[in-house]
Amino acid sequence: MNLHEGEYIVDIEELGDGWWSGTAQQDGNRAGMFPADYVQLVDPSEVPGGAESAHETPAASAAEEEEEAPAAAADDDSVTAVALYP
Repeated sequence: MNLHEGEYIVDIEELGDGWWSGTAQQDGNRAGMFPADYVQLVDPSEVPGGAESAHETPAASAAEEEEEAPAAAADDDSVTAVALYP
C-alpha cells in the first residue's frame, strides 16, 4: 500500500517479519500491507476528528511524535498509526 506522510492508518494488524496491514483513514478504500517501520503507533483518541481533517493535518516530526504519542493501549482493539514516510 502506498503511504502518504502524515496520513492515519487504522485497523492495523501485525503480519510478522516487520510487515503490517491496515486501512487509510482518509478514504477507507485504500488498504494493504506496509513496512512497520514506515509508521508510528498513536493513541486513537489523539487522531484529529473525521477522515478529512486527519489527512489535512501535517504530522509532527518523528521526534515530537515519539515524545507525545503513546503506543495504542494493549486492551484497545483499535490500533492506529501515522505514516512517517511517503
